[in-house]
This record gives sequence, structure tokens and C-alpha cells, in this order.
Amino acid sequence: MNDSSLDFDFCENCVYGKQNRVSFPSGGKRTKQILELVHSDVFGPVKVPSLGKSVYYVSFIDDFSRNTWIYFLKKKSEVFNRFKEFKDLVENQTEKKIKVLRTDNGGEFCSKEFEEFCKKCGIARQKTTPYTPQQNGVAERMNKTLMERARSMLSGARLGQEFWAEAVDTACYLINRSPSSALEDKTPQEVWTGKKPSLSHLRVFGCDAYVHVPKEKRTKLDSKSEKCIFIGYKDGLKGYKLWNPVTRKVVYSRDVVFREVKDVVQHEVQPKEPEKIEFEPKEEESDSAAEEESEDEQPQTTAVRRSVRERR
Repeated sequence: MNDSSLDFDFCENCVYGKQNRVSFPSGGKRTKQILELVHSDVFGPVKVPSLGKSVYYVSFIDDFSRNTWIYFLKKKSEVFNRFKEFKDLVENQTEKKIKVLRTDNGGEFCSKEFEEFCKKCGIARQKTTPYTPQQNGVAERMNKTLMERARSMLSGARLGQEFWAEAVDTACYLINRSPSSALEDKTPQEVWTGKKPSLSHLRVFGCDAYVHVPKEKRTKLDSKSEKCIFIGYKDGLKGYKLWNPVTRKVVYSRDVVFREVKDVVQHEVQPKEPEKIEFEPKEEESDSAAEEESEDEQPQTTAVRRSVRERR
């Protein structure tokens, strides 16, 4: 046997016992224009349904601008219809076409109708290999960021878990309007639209909101305001999304007075009056102190009297 044909560097038994996963590259190439690449992923199911009975959401992220869209779902089978809705929206806004869609191998993305629709529209597909979510890292990290912020917002607002969809939607709304280091401290909305977003309308999630009651819905003696809870924003509506805890219904209004210092007021500590501490002096010390005071006071009074006589 020729020794040169032997591969001494390879040990099959070592591979069986020691093989690890191939390391992932530190970073990929960024796209150069919007809609050149879209990342997507489905999150869920959530054990507690939202106010709208949703237990999933699907996210779509533009790779160039990092702008994110969220659609809440009751079933995973709704993903295809939500993608068509998203496609019509963004292509109409930008007059550009989606070129590549990157997803995992979930059945909601690999259905026959989904594949045929993408072929018909000329959308290339990029799918991750099984058990490799790292290849769809942008969407996976966004899901993590959204849920971390949503949990913190629910905790700060002291709202129940049924408001998770409102918290996720608000977190997405704020992320799209927050500076990103990946965009050279620009916001996703600014890169997507070319304009800096306005932030003057932002409010604290879960704060008290007093909604004006129209005169058509009240009598002359009824209160002109109802106390609600601020739970987010609504695209296409110049108003706020509110929750009425009495009627247990969602309300949309622009005539709102906010009280955003609820926690500060609740935890406000009133200054206490200083406690007066009285010490009981010992008898000997009190007597001696009294004698010293009398001795000190006597020459002062006589001095005053003498000065008065001298003047007379």
C-alpha cells in the first residue's frame, strides 16, 4: 500500500465524537437600496391571546432601511395573505419591487401557493437550512428586541398579558423612529421615507389618558371626559389608541389629555415634620444651669439700670 494515499489528518471516529457546527460569518453584505432584500419571520404562539384574539405575529423587515412592519395573526395560515398585503403597500409607496425574500423553512412560507406567487412576481427566495435560525438573524433579533421591550412596557404600565400585541405594536412603532447605529444614527423611518419623523406626539405607554366625550354622547350634566389607558398608535389615523377599563373597549381619539407622571405621583413621599427630641436634664445639672443663668442675667440687668440712671 502506498503511504501517500493514507489521510492521517482525518479520523472518522473523532468526527463522530467531536463534530461541532460550522461558525457563522460575523456580518453579511448590506443592500444598497430599499426592498432589495426583505427579512421575515413568525413569532408565536403566545399562550395568552391578545385583545383581538391573536396568538402570532409576522414581521417584515427591509434590509436597507431596517424599517419593520408587524401583522398580528390568529393562525399561521394567514401569513400568505399578510405578505400580499405588505407587498402591495410597500411597492405602492416606493414604486419599487421586492427582489428577495428571506425566511425560514416554516410551512407558512413554503406552501405551494406562496411559492407560485413569488415565482409569478419575480421574487427570489432565500431559505434557511433546517435548525439554523442564525441564517435569518435580522428577523430573529428583531423578534427578541420586540418581545424584550414589550415585556418591559407591560411591567412598567402594570397591564395584563392580554395587552402584549399592543405593547409589541408600540415597540415596533418606536423602533422605526429611533436612531440606529447600523444606519449611522439615522432612524429607519428617515431612511425609508427620506424625512425625519416627528416625535412630538409620543406618549408614555400605559399612562392615564382622559378622553373628551362628544356632546352627542352625553347629557348636560354628564362628565365631559372619560378616564382611559393609553395603549398605542394607529397607522393612518391622527389620534391615539386607548383602552376604557370600564366598558372594556378600545377607543380611538385625538382629543386626549395625558397624565404621564402617574408613577411619580403614586410614589411621591410627603416631607415629614422633624421629630422633636426632648431630653430630661438631671437635677444637679438643672440647678447648676439655673444658677449660672441667674448669675449671667443679674449683671446685665444692673448694667442696664445704671445706664438709665446715668442718662437721667
